[in-house]
Amino acid sequence: FSLVVDLFAARSYNIETITLSSTVDQSLSRMTISTVGSDDTIDQITKHLNRLVEVVKVVDLIENPYI
Repeated sequence: FSLVVDLFAARSYNIETITLSSTVDQSLSRMTISTVGSDDTIDQITKHLNRLVEVVKVVDLIENPYI
């Protein structure tokens, strides 16, 4: 959790909301982050997150319906 928050802070990205929840696999947690930025900024955030060793998968949900 703190590595992701630190990544956003170090690069001056703004986190609008952040939610952390458990998964079926006790060794993993799901983190849902909402942020605002251009397509290039979101692409950079995704690339930075994927470089973190602890991150298993990054999914951009903007293409999916959401509430």
